[in-house]
Amino acid sequence: MLAGDEEALAVLYERRARDIHRFALHMCGSQALADDVTQEVFMVLIRDGRNFNAARGSVSAFLMGVARNQVLRRLRRERFYVAIEDEPPDRTLTKASRTTEQSSVAANSKASLDAISR
Repeated sequence: MLAGDEEALAVLYERRARDIHRFALHMCGSQALADDVTQEVFMVLIRDGRNFNAARGSVSAFLMGVARNQVLRRLRRERFYVAIEDEPPDRTLTKASRTTEQSSVAANSKASLDAISR
């Protein structure tokens, strides 16, 4: 496979992709991220397959290690991105409560102005 045997890569993909995907999904809880990681694991194998050392472990262990590193890298990178909501949930006001709040502010402002003008 390291010599560029596409059939060997296809067989390895068929045998291991489901396990890698399941592992990545379990780690991150995101289907989209697990899909990306599964694809990236095999891209790493194509680019850097020479880093695999049979004396250190099986191909499956190598692929799972790559998957783990990819998930952790993506989670670290994405934790800095926070979804922006229209309004924070604790500050969401209904139209009626907004009107009541505005009326209260107006009444307080009027009372303050009346007190100053006396």
